[in-house]
Amino acid sequence: MGFVLRRDVRQYFGDGAYKWRPPAVAKTIREIRFEGFGEYYQDRTTGDLQTRTVATAISVDFANSASATIRPWRTETDVLTRPFRIRPGIVIPPGSYTFNRHGASFGTDRSRRIVFDAGGSWGSFYSGQRQEASAGLTWRPDSHLSLEASHSFNAVQLPQGDFSTSLFNGRVTYNFSRKWLSTCLVQVNSAARLTSINARVRYIYRPNSDIFFIYNQTTGVGVERPNRQFQIKVTYDFIR
Repeated sequence: MGFVLRRDVRQYFGDGAYKWRPPAVAKTIREIRFEGFGEYYQDRTTGDLQTRTVATAISVDFANSASATIRPWRTETDVLTRPFRIRPGIVIPPGSYTFNRHGASFGTDRSRRIVFDAGGSWGSFYSGQRQEASAGLTWRPDSHLSLEASHSFNAVQLPQGDFSTSLFNGRVTYNFSRKWLSTCLVQVNSAARLTSINARVRYIYRPNSDIFFIYNQTTGVGVERPNRQFQIKVTYDFIR
């Protein structure tokens, strides 16, 4: 079972990368990658273009597991055959739009107790501009507990109107032992006026066999009606 983003389309995509591990700086840099990606959507009946994306990236993985990525170029063409209501009161007219974006991100040493990630992108967006910034922090005070928080913010300027969105994620993970594991995720989406909570306790009673106790809660408007769910999931491996 899955969710189909588009119907009646043909999708073509491909990506390639060149990985370089320079011996002269092996104590500092583990790997440098040069990557390229392309994706093409067309109407299956008429063959008309729907969306085309081409992007490049240069990534550096350091010896201490820190990383940095530069995305010097990403171009996207999106063909709207009908008005696109991107926000209440803000509608993008039909037409063909091509926009170019750039970005960068980095992350600190993943083996440390405190890990910091940040990134951003900027450039054109349909007939206007969009700037995006994100940051995340992970703290592991001991071998059992992990605390994570991240936030992303978008500022969009269009001829039809300006708006901004923010998304917050918070996660607490606590492992009582190798058999009892627990995690709780909280997400707040300003654009959808949605808050969701997912809490899960996992018991591994034998290798490859688990019992999950799951609680979900959603509060929002529109499609995401307020709801609460409690689930129990059991897996059993018959192969010994």
